[in-house]
Formats: sequence, C-alpha cells, structure tokens
Amino acid sequence: MHTYYCLLGNTPQLSHIELSSVVKNATLTKIQESIIAVDLPSDADAVALLGKLGGTIKIIRHIEVFSKPDDQEIIEAAIKVLTKESSKTKIVYGISEIGRDHLPVFDGIKIKSHLQNLGYSAQYKSGPRAGLPTALLLHKAYVQEIVLIGSNTGTFLGKTIAVQDIDEWTNVDRNKPYSDRKKGMLPPKVARMMVNWALADVPEDGNPVLYDPFCGSGTILLEAMALGKTKLIGSDLDPDAVTGTRQNIEWYSREKDIVVDAKVHVGEVSKVTPTTEVDLIVTEPYLGKPRPNPAKVPYIIKGLEKLYKGAFKHWATLLADGAQIVIVMPTIEVESKSGKKTVYSLEKFIDSLRNLGYTTTSDPVEYYRSQAIVKRSIYKLQYNKEA
Repeated sequence: MHTYYCLLGNTPQLSHIELSSVVKNATLTKIQESIIAVDLPSDADAVALLGKLGGTIKIIRHIEVFSKPDDQEIIEAAIKVLTKESSKTKIVYGISEIGRDHLPVFDGIKIKSHLQNLGYSAQYKSGPRAGLPTALLLHKAYVQEIVLIGSNTGTFLGKTIAVQDIDEWTNVDRNKPYSDRKKGMLPPKVARMMVNWALADVPEDGNPVLYDPFCGSGTILLEAMALGKTKLIGSDLDPDAVTGTRQNIEWYSREKDIVVDAKVHVGEVSKVTPTTEVDLIVTEPYLGKPRPNPAKVPYIIKGLEKLYKGAFKHWATLLADGAQIVIVMPTIEVESKSGKKTVYSLEKFIDSLRNLGYTTTSDPVEYYRSQAIVKRSIYKLQYNKEA
C-alpha cells in the first residue's frame, strides 16, 4: 500500500464525504481542510479512484516527509523523483505548494541547474503557488508536478499522478442536447458528489434503482450513469424538461456506450408513481427564485414546505425499507434596510419528517457561490418502514 493525498475542490466538506463514501472502509486522514490522505495499492488505483469523484481535483503520491526542510533537502528529493520517473533526457516540471503560505515561496527554478549538471535538459513551468493548471497536467502528460504540503507535523513532498478530466466535465455540462440555464442548473460535479454519497452503503457492483423526482435536464441521472448505475427513474412537472432529459440520456448512452433502463415521467412530484420500488432518491427540488423579495421569503418558505411535505409523504409509498435520500434544501439569508440579517432554513421541517419514517443520518452540508442569497443545504436521510 502507498499513501496518496487527495486535493479537494471548492466544497471540501462535501468532497470529503464523497471520498469516504467511495473508498468506504479505508482510513482517511485530514492533513488540512483541502488535503485528505488515503492508502491505496497503486497509482492505477489512484487514477481509477479520481475517475469516480466529482469533488477531488488532483491525487498526489507521497514521496517523503521532512520535519523542518531546507531548500537543499527539497531540491535533492525532487531531483530523485524527477529523474527516476523520466524516461527522457528532457525533464519538464513545476512546483506546487499547499498550506505553506506562512513560509517563503520555494524557488522551483533552483532545481533546473542541478538537473542540467546531471546531464538533463530541463524546463521549469512556473505557475500559481497552489500548483500548475489542471488543463496543463491533463494535456501534457510529460509535465511532472512536485508538490509540497505543509502540516503541523512537517512538510510532505509528493508527486501529482492524477488530475481531474476537465474535458469530460465540460462535455457533459455543455455538449448535452438539452439544457435550460434559466432554471439554475445543478453543477455536474455536485450532482456526482451527491450520487456517490447516496451510494455509500451500496456494494460497488450493486445496481440500485435511483430516482430523481425533480430531474430538470437529467444532470443527476447522467452522473449516476457515469458511475455505472443503469436503473434510473426521473420525473418533472415540465414536459419540456422531461423530453430534454430523455434526449440527454440517449445522448450520454451513446457517448459512454452503455445500455440503461431509464424511465422519465411528466407529473407532479406527489403523484408520479413508478412501477418499481425505489432504493435511492437523489434530487434538487425547486428552491424558489434565486433573488427573492425579502418581504416574501417567509411565505416562500411556507410554500416550499408544503411542496416538500407532499413529496416526502408520497415517497414513503415508493421507497424500499432502508432507502437513502440525498436532497438539496434552500437556506435563504435576507438583510433588512436596517442591516439586520435573518436566515430562513428548513431544518425544523427536516426534523419533523421523523413522523413519516425518515431520519437524518448526517448534518447538512452547505454548497453555494459567494453572494448567493439562496444557498444549497444538502441533507442525507434514511427511510425505514414501520415494523
């Protein structure tokens, strides 16, 4: 086994949950908020792991740890890695520093002259201190990235061995036949993290029935397909969205060359009744307008509670015992003219669902862009039928 460091994306809490859901029984060690260490058998396993994740940007193989390294120690360790793992006489490299903002910037170009003294032709790729762009590492496989990670116990030196496939994410986000930007689409990476979270207790080769009752353009269903899950149900009140979701599923089936059993229905969430028992619900329901009138927010929350209560009550007739639900709920922060801020959430509503057989199995995870008024709070619940 070898130690690898996962560099998490913009939602580290959700990314961490996703990682623990996918690697299941492995021990995860938090080095810092955006760096999680995990032991894996090989680089190939690390690459395969990254292909399943939505919230991890890079995976870095551990090489060495220093208690208080000086530049010369770092240079010697970096040269050992760069020369050992290069089959050519020309070495192209860059340096990434994470969690070392309290220290002087390490001058990566110092390594170049040492490589030249060893007979190599060397090129140093400068970039942001946090690391070389993912696109460069993805498209220029010969570029090696040495990573310095600061921690309370010292500095870890590693090498990037896998980066997120931004081309594939762009493809599924922008090239699918149908989308409606006016509806505030759920980002595919967040959808992938939600699906992985829902699948935490499902065996890797399991193929549960997954239902998205507010499917929109089918983003969640496509991410389930990307993970090899093929028993899918979707529904939406908007006929155009349903038609578009069907088109997107057909398109993605051709892209991935997979056969899916997907049924997408038009209908109100409290009335659609699939013919198959549902194992998982993963969904982002209607959250209200992104910039609501502050005076109307209490009434908006009450209206959403009514919509959601009808949905959860109906889902209890569809769900298998022990079914998992990962759902987005709105948290709305409004500011009065006097500057007083008031936060409206559905936490009490979620707690009230115990009367219908639902229990929360984690604290909510927030996901939102800066300046957002309506923020996403993601909950995970379990449904248990009455004995």
